[in-house]
Amino acid sequence: DLPATSLGTAFDSFFSALGAMARDPESPSLRAELGGAMSQLNDRVRAMAAAGSDLRTAAQKDLEASIAAANQLAGQLAKVNASITLAKTDAGAFPSADLLDARDRIVGELKAKVGGQSVALADGSVSFYLAGQPLVEHELSSVLRMDGTTAVLELSSGVGKLVQPLTREAVSGGSAGADLTLLEQFVPEFESGLDTLVGDLASKVNALIPVAIGEIGRAHV
Repeated sequence: DLPATSLGTAFDSFFSALGAMARDPESPSLRAELGGAMSQLNDRVRAMAAAGSDLRTAAQKDLEASIAAANQLAGQLAKVNASITLAKTDAGAFPSADLLDARDRIVGELKAKVGGQSVALADGSVSFYLAGQPLVEHELSSVLRMDGTTAVLELSSGVGKLVQPLTREAVSGGSAGADLTLLEQFVPEFESGLDTLVGDLASKVNALIPVAIGEIGRAHV
């Protein structure tokens, strides 16, 4: 069963068992049935909580893998750009088809990882930007890293390291953008919804248990 379906079934079984015991509080079989239903419901809630935690962990790992791949591709694009420039300045020669194919392949893979925009330059090389900030600018590549769910670009040079925080929209595309959406929106909403569900369950049980206890008391009068 899907987790939500399993949880719904467990809820139904629990309240059905609780109602049956309220009507016949002396029945050992109904008490045992209620105990089993409570145990099943507890297992389902724990499974839902674990599913949310697993989803968060998987999304974080996927995000880290996408960022690592994007950084590798950025370095490759900078090298290809340098080779294209060298070919253009070599007695007016044109870059080989292999170089241009490699350039286009890398740009496509970068967009699949982090979204972004590519800008073709006059010499045939390509710069690559995230929300207007350069991940690759001609022959220079920055390093993209995540500070929690905030994207940061780092550009190392001979005079030090330039650190540029990015807006959320900078990494809104590709697999990294999808993982950020999971981490920032879907998983928190899932966990909040589960907390609300458990709170509602506790309120309903607290309201029903005195009724059941009253029935047990009247059975002994």
